[in-house]
Amino acid sequence: MPMPMGGNPVYPYPSRGYPQATIPQDIYRDSIQSAVLDKVRARLNEAIQVGNAEVDSLKKTEQDLIHGEKKTSIFN
Repeated sequence: MPMPMGGNPVYPYPSRGYPQATIPQDIYRDSIQSAVLDKVRARLNEAIQVGNAEVDSLKKTEQDLIHGEKKTSIFN
């Protein structure tokens, strides 16, 4: 075994003689693509939820303004 400067032997992978599996490139690509799509979907859903909350808040403000306008028109 080669010995690095730290004194610990370097064991080649696989260290116990297990056969090394070859994973096709398309599996790596599909896995990465799936992970990226999951993250994009999560961020998109979060952005939609934030947008919906802002719209709800604006609608509430609009209703408050309409209600306040009706109250002030009684006094005029």
